[in-house]
Amino acid sequence: TDKDGKYLYVANLASDDISVVCLKCGKEIKKLRAGHQPFEVALSPDGRYVYVANQLSNPVPFREPPVPEVTIIDTRTNFVVDRRDLYATTILQGVECSPDGQFTVVALELPKNLIPETQIYQGWMVTYGVAFLEARPRGRVAFLLLDEMNKYYADPFELVFSPDGRYLYVSCSGADVISVVDMDKVRKILKVEDGKIGISDDTIRRYARHLALSNEYVVARIHTGFRDDGNPKNPKLKGYNPKGLAISPDGRWLYVACRLSDEIAVVDTRENRVVDVIDLGGPKVMTKVRWGEYLFNHSVISFQDQLSCNTCHPENNVDGLLYDIAIDGGMGMNVIDNRTMRGVAFTAPFKWNGKNPNLARQEGPRAAQLFFRSLGFVGEDREAVVAFIESIPLPPNRYRPLPERPLLASGDDPPELLTPLQKIGKKIFERAYTKDGRYIPIANRCITCHPPPYYTDRLLHDVGIHAPFDTDFEFDTPQLNNIADTAPYLHDGRSWTLEEIWTVHGLEDLHGVVSDLTKQEFTALIEYLKSL
Repeated sequence: TDKDGKYLYVANLASDDISVVCLKCGKEIKKLRAGHQPFEVALSPDGRYVYVANQLSNPVPFREPPVPEVTIIDTRTNFVVDRRDLYATTILQGVECSPDGQFTVVALELPKNLIPETQIYQGWMVTYGVAFLEARPRGRVAFLLLDEMNKYYADPFELVFSPDGRYLYVSCSGADVISVVDMDKVRKILKVEDGKIGISDDTIRRYARHLALSNEYVVARIHTGFRDDGNPKNPKLKGYNPKGLAISPDGRWLYVACRLSDEIAVVDTRENRVVDVIDLGGPKVMTKVRWGEYLFNHSVISFQDQLSCNTCHPENNVDGLLYDIAIDGGMGMNVIDNRTMRGVAFTAPFKWNGKNPNLARQEGPRAAQLFFRSLGFVGEDREAVVAFIESIPLPPNRYRPLPERPLLASGDDPPELLTPLQKIGKKIFERAYTKDGRYIPIANRCITCHPPPYYTDRLLHDVGIHAPFDTDFEFDTPQLNNIADTAPYLHDGRSWTLEEIWTVHGLEDLHGVVSDLTKQEFTALIEYLKSL
């Protein structure tokens, strides 16, 4: 809320906006456009501004670094007054304001997705850090990494300051660690004076990739994960997947929500160690699916703990990035778009070229070779990860006008579940003739390659989207369920919107026939696709 408790600010991740709710009247009075997937909200100490961290990048040109934003709202007018771009970053989640009001800090990733995944220097896949934003309007931004030269602290999620502002605590959820950052040392490194960052732009860019610098400001690593070191004072917690953080008013106790072990770890900030555990009464039996979820969210599987599955699949979905997987075709060849993990159980084969016949291969040898650079998931661990991925459901589709229901075996959509515009789009999706009576070959009809209920025929097709850097011409048919939540599109992520698939990259009518449609009819088709 704002400082007076009049308005509630709600980040709507799925619709890319922020609801302003009047608490007195109990109604939403305004929606403000955010960046892509607004995730968390923080209020400045003086109550003047609300800062919103947006998880994924706004649209950028093809093969350009991602640029998510921090949206800044003036609580006096409830207008957006600034949009601070964080260049070459992604997965902005936790956001917090320093008690002195000088900085807003954001937990994030700094991806290397456009560099062939063969280099190790500065992190071959991704690094993890914190952005320090000057709180003043249009202020500067600096980045400092949480990682070390040979050890990474994956998936930073939440941040909280000590009440005096001396320390910043960051939950590294993929490593089961809380990193403790000394803010006095941060100010010295950034040459902060009167709330302004004093280092040059070149130094800012260098520090954003500097893996040998964290020893100067990260003063402790608090392990929440179970470690039996023989010390009877250490509580026997599991400590899986630390996420939310809260600190006591006197700064003595830090409370850590360990999501995948249903515990609250209690940290003594004087000793920087876990001293107690609050059991939330979760399941006592570790099922295969639950163990698979933990493995999916833990970075120990990768070389130097570089990344977890969740790193590239936040919310079990996509990070909106395209990747240069060098081993898949050479430097700069076969750039690929990331794909969702939601509802994929019955959509084999996997990978855009369809070379992985099942999830066991996808998450076993392939992931080990291309991403983890380790032995990878094997044996019972691989079975558990596959079981978890197969259990990930499709979330409710927000483009459906009525409450969700399970996918029908027949794939037929009862008319009452579609809006009038979506009904028109459905007819276009299933049609066999153009408006002027020309026969559409079966192979070029939308519904042929995208039959319900998962809207994929699970085959490879050439739909005219081969690029000069592709060695393949045929690509796996993606599922269309909840497709509005999985941008960008096409195998290499060149299309930021569904419309661009045809208006920019499909002008030859090889990817379905749409050239005869009016603007209204084309819009109807897009609206139907969003409803699947």
